[in-house]
Amino acid sequence: MTYEEKLNIVVEAIREAKKFTRKDNLTKLYIGNGNGLSRVGLDAVYDILLQLQDDEKVIKVDKKKTSNGSFDQTVDIQNGIKNFFLIDVLDDTFEDWYIRYQLKQKGKVENLSEANFKEVYFVLCQIEDQLQLNQIEKFNFSFVNSVHDIQGYESEDVDELTNGYIRVFDYLKKIGVVKDYAHGVMSLDADITLDIARFLEVLETAKKTKLSREQVEPVKLVTPDPVKVQATYDTKKGLLSIGTKTVKLNKDSFRAKLIELLLKDEKNRKNEWSWDEVIEAIEDTKDAELTKESKNKFYPACDGLTKHIASKTGINDLLIFNKSTVQINSKYL
Repeated sequence: MTYEEKLNIVVEAIREAKKFTRKDNLTKLYIGNGNGLSRVGLDAVYDILLQLQDDEKVIKVDKKKTSNGSFDQTVDIQNGIKNFFLIDVLDDTFEDWYIRYQLKQKGKVENLSEANFKEVYFVLCQIEDQLQLNQIEKFNFSFVNSVHDIQGYESEDVDELTNGYIRVFDYLKKIGVVKDYAHGVMSLDADITLDIARFLEVLETAKKTKLSREQVEPVKLVTPDPVKVQATYDTKKGLLSIGTKTVKLNKDSFRAKLIELLLKDEKNRKNEWSWDEVIEAIEDTKDAELTKESKNKFYPACDGLTKHIASKTGINDLLIFNKSTVQINSKYL
């Protein structure tokens, strides 16, 4: 059992014991009553209590006076004289600290939501790859391998990409992985300084978390047939609706015109569109050369639109697409 796991057991046991404590009385923290403290171990519990007293200053551990002076409470417990620690829980101070403690716990990489974890894990692995080549704690981190990786993407897609990295860097800075970073306006890279020891620690935890999540068998539940969810697009407002969820789009953007085309009427909704059909319809051209020149807009628009919809609604399967074709998923017709 790790220190963090032991600390969490002790903290939760204190909160529970405090509920049974009368006003102005010391709290009795029992050992071996199902609160997990016996698994932590007597000495470890006492050490953690002293840390909460001396370092965090949220409790006070009662000292028993004898003819030889003061000594820790483990003596009475070891000798069977009593089966609890006596502590003074400093009410408001402890609760304020507990809220911060809980936020810190929820912010640990292993406790992140699936969406946040995937985003952080992706960046951690990219840092690992670039760190192998740089071999130093401070280096330039590139968001893309080359400018060709974002060719055809609209400005809002690039902004979304950049903002995603900045969010992750801010998080990694809060948990001590990144000491500092500098990112220029409109740039697709950042100068980062790592705490390499902390990075390796978090990376290992993230890899174990990913593995454990992949190994968890999903619970099979018998559920009724889902209610039909239909996608519609209001061209005047630039508003995409998927059931009760809505997404605002820039009406003049290529991807807004793409969704307008796909949802225009019943025929369009059921059609599987090739990239050239999409370009010809949106650009209003029959010129083969002009159509070919605009081909690089097709896939980024499908990809960017899908990611934008997912970030706003959690729905990531409205479009079925590849490098050549796109269509509306039949479940949204």
